Amino acid sequence: MAIVMSEPAAADRTLANPSPDADEAKPVLTIDHVSKVFGQIRAVDDASATIRAGQIVGLIGPNGSGKTTLLRMVAGLARPSHGSISLLGMAPTVSSVRRRVGMVGARFPVARRRSGAEVLEHIAALRQLDNTGRADALADRFDLDLTRRADELSRGNLQKLALVQAMMHRPEVLLLDEPTVGLDPVAQRALNELLIQEQAEGTTIVMSSHVLSAVHTVATHVLAIRDGRIVIDGPIGPVLASTGRNVAVRLGTRDVEPLTDLLQRSELRVHHDGGADEPEWTIAGRHHGDLNELIGRLGETRVVDLAITPPQLDDIVDSIYRDPTSDGSAIASSTEGPS
Repeated sequence: MAIVMSEPAAADRTLANPSPDADEAKPVLTIDHVSKVFGQIRAVDDASATIRAGQIVGLIGPNGSGKTTLLRMVAGLARPSHGSISLLGMAPTVSSVRRRVGMVGARFPVARRRSGAEVLEHIAALRQLDNTGRADALADRFDLDLTRRADELSRGNLQKLALVQAMMHRPEVLLLDEPTVGLDPVAQRALNELLIQEQAEGTTIVMSSHVLSAVHTVATHVLAIRDGRIVIDGPIGPVLASTGRNVAVRLGTRDVEPLTDLLQRSELRVHHDGGADEPEWTIAGRHHGDLNELIGRLGETRVVDLAITPPQLDDIVDSIYRDPTSDGSAIASSTEGPS
């Protein structure tokens, strides 16, 4: 019999190295009933959230859900139609605030004939950034040659340059919109390590990405958006736990009677895999209850294979976005509390 049980790396990291006094840390970003309307389209709809110092917040949602629009308002690049945003205690449009923030946006316009180093010098001058001394060290970390002209760089290397310009002045807040676009696996790993290091040093990070594995690896908190509305807001551990664990069991018996009541109060479903004379059944689905009870009850049958895996952010996306009647309230209610 093969038994596979695994734990989420992100949850382990969050428990072992939580954001400093997360529940009591000062608010760095407050989004207060913010909406953004473009004609008849409500891109962001009455969004409210509080993000505290030292958190890494994963902003997730499908295309067109409002993630980029929300990040642009937080960065002061667009103004809310309704509501207000406070970043580092002031409006995001204040120039002194912008110098304390680093951003990677959906587009990174550069002068194509300038070298990477010249691009960074130009950005530093425009934004009046003084402390840019670690640009070379960041470039080395991403294996980026700053002597090459921008028009000679691949898409992935241009993304590395965007990341360097966002972090070179040691910002207090990092706003990252799809930061892994174009990055190879080695560069993605370097970025993950760097973000965890930045968080440990007190940087607050808001990161939007469709690469949910990257968000899962680094995030301490999750904001999920659907149709412009925030439907989940909470620490990643409780958010993931609320969706249950994924279970797959293969049984070498016809007798599933000992599991009847357990199956009736869970999301586990039974399927007959073999022919009429083959006593092979599979139980699969999501289990929210006590693992010890589940394993104990399975011990009353003949188990051939057992795999128990922790939920992923993909499971949350599935539960919210594939069910048009779901508003995330079931998950949100299980994660209520300070964030």
